[in-house]
Amino acid sequence: EAVKWFKRAIETDPNYGLSYAWWVCSACRLPGFDNEKGLKYIKKALELDENNAEAHRIMGAFQGRLGNFEAAEHHHCRAMALNPSSAFIRGRSAAFYTFNHQPERSLELIAEAEALDPFLPVYCLEEKGVALFNLGKYKEAISALDSLAYQTFRSRGYVAACAAALGDQVCSRNAVAEAISISPDLTVSKFLKAESYRHPEDAERLHRLLCAAGLP
Repeated sequence: EAVKWFKRAIETDPNYGLSYAWWVCSACRLPGFDNEKGLKYIKKALELDENNAEAHRIMGAFQGRLGNFEAAEHHHCRAMALNPSSAFIRGRSAAFYTFNHQPERSLELIAEAEALDPFLPVYCLEEKGVALFNLGKYKEAISALDSLAYQTFRSRGYVAACAAALGDQVCSRNAVAEAISISPDLTVSKFLKAESYRHPEDAERLHRLLCAAGLP
């Protein structure tokens, strides 16, 4: 639905860059997404407005998705520099640093974002739990994720992985069941596809623990 409206925005005003950026942010979650078209659109957004912080944030996330971590960090830093008071940009950029094997930096950004906005959305706050998981602080990660205002398949997946690491089979199985109730076709491979870890050992640990938790 979002993609439809952003497409309409582009057609209505082809010179408004943010529409292209948000089209990419929305469309990249859908099956069959064309990375080449996505890159073309996000480049177009920045050509139209090189100083748009949100376009840089989306470009950073997109470059991370492609495995271009140096370019991703450049755009995330540029986004935060352009709009230093944006809690949302800080909260969303935190994910990059976890994927880049810098979970401590991710936690710093989440803390800064919370100081700017105590009502951060769940999809920012869940990055705290993900960062704690990557630090091996499994009990703290479960506590952070359980405290979210609502649960996503991603938050329950990380709870399942944390519980498996702690040897708590009941908690891990329950978390898997909750994750599948949110996303019925969820599998380990589908879960990992959206987790853009730079170092293979980080992805391999998550893969092993999700399998141990019982995710198909």
